[in-house]
Amino acid sequence: MERAKRDAKTRQEILGPKNRPQLYGDDVPYSRLLLPEYITTRLEASASAAGLEVYKDEENDNTVFVCGGKVLVLDVTLLNHTRSGLSNDSMPTISLTSLKISHALPTDDTPVHGPLPSDTLLSALLASDVNAFAPEGVRWLREIGLVAADAENITRQEAKAVATQLSLSYAPLDIFLRRGHPLPLPHLTRPTLTFLIEISPRAYLTLLRGSQRTSLSDQIFTPEPFDVRLPDIRSFVASRLSHRQTFPVYSSESEYLFSIATLSLSPNPTVKLLGPEGLGPSYHLLQSQPTAHDSSNDAIKIDTLPSIDPIIKHTFPSRVGETWILDFSICSASGVEESSETGGIWMRQSAIKEIARIVGISPGMSAEFLSSGGLSDDTMSLGVNVGYGHLEGSRGVSWFDCLVERQHPVPSAQYMARVNVPSHPSLQFTTAASTDPGFALGRVPVASMRQVHAVLEIVRDHCWINHFLRTANWRPENYYGPPIPDFSSLQDDMPDLDSVLSGAYIPNFIPVTLDVQFSALTTKMALVFPLPFPASRSVHCLLPWTLRPTGDCR
Repeated sequence: MERAKRDAKTRQEILGPKNRPQLYGDDVPYSRLLLPEYITTRLEASASAAGLEVYKDEENDNTVFVCGGKVLVLDVTLLNHTRSGLSNDSMPTISLTSLKISHALPTDDTPVHGPLPSDTLLSALLASDVNAFAPEGVRWLREIGLVAADAENITRQEAKAVATQLSLSYAPLDIFLRRGHPLPLPHLTRPTLTFLIEISPRAYLTLLRGSQRTSLSDQIFTPEPFDVRLPDIRSFVASRLSHRQTFPVYSSESEYLFSIATLSLSPNPTVKLLGPEGLGPSYHLLQSQPTAHDSSNDAIKIDTLPSIDPIIKHTFPSRVGETWILDFSICSASGVEESSETGGIWMRQSAIKEIARIVGISPGMSAEFLSSGGLSDDTMSLGVNVGYGHLEGSRGVSWFDCLVERQHPVPSAQYMARVNVPSHPSLQFTTAASTDPGFALGRVPVASMRQVHAVLEIVRDHCWINHFLRTANWRPENYYGPPIPDFSSLQDDMPDLDSVLSGAYIPNFIPVTLDVQFSALTTKMALVFPLPFPASRSVHCLLPWTLRPTGDCR
């Protein structure tokens, strides 16, 4: 009995009112009739918290606030549409009628000044903030909540399945992110749904070392059987996003911490004609290094989703002037990794074309349209033109060039990297650069959860490839150092494989050829040691992406 009382008291303290805002966010009412009172109350509380004296007056359907401080006075008028009977589901329940900033009345010791130009500017800025908060936002907050609940349901099922397959009590987070769908983190820093696509080994081990479990907190906060507590994951990701200057998403040039995507309802992008006149608005989705040839025949084919029909078939509600956007641009917040003018995840063109097909945009590119830098919609029913920008002098730059030389990519036919290992001679990797041009995937317009998960599957595959390649410090041949020796001319003098494996011959370095292979069925990396001479013995190591459960390369 005493133990039950202690558990109940602990639950009450954890779920008490003082902890609710940080766990569940603000208590936004679902009822439209209660929303005006909620907004006026929040406005009054915000002004009081800023040190202003607030005077509230009700005039018919208007609510007038006079917020006075030592320097500024704010006059705010809100119109309550529910009182006038004009409110319906297609319009907000409350709107901002006027907002004016003026200086406080001067005292005997202060000179009298007329209105300052900054007053008008401040009034406009505050009005835009209030208008962004006051319109009918509860529906879109509720939509994020519903989608998050469905995504978390998928997470629980998949995490339990992974733990069962591995015969563990908890699913390892890194393996779960390889085999399951991306981890949903709703309302992380704003009322949006953030997906954790991938996490680096360094970040995962940091979380694993710092995560402390107690049976009670696990039952309340972490229904998903992860080896890292969900609050710790949220805190880790949110701290890096909130203070990117101090805690960047990428910890150094060669190591990043995680990759995320954020789903939110955003205003339609500014109209920007990139193709023939009248093509329509441009989603500033892609930033690329264009190429002179079309590689549409190399487009990858993937199975988009498992059959979780009730959840996956969910379609987002539409709203005039706004679009549901899956945003990847935060992944380049540090300005170091995968950098571009707009930010994003560096990907190859064939993968981008598959994403374009998923969201209903034709990936075909004619020579004339390529010169304007666009991918057009065949039906033009959406009026969407997915534009990608030109960078001066960047023709011929591949996605591999963009990945390894993020600041100033230069075309190179071959790359080399040396990895020092204490237990054996250094490994010198050689790889041929891909001819597929590079794109920085930024913001993708989506209409359903099926599209969201399909896009995330493709992006996750590429994140896995990018992370594997980043483990070495690649340098273009003949660019930063001496060229790689022509081993074919030294074949007679090269030791055989048996002497190297037995230790009879210890080379200065071990040459390894890396071949990244993309196909319609699988993506894999082939490591060949030593160099693949004709009729010579060699060791082949394959790292397939789809031959085992997703991401299991062990």
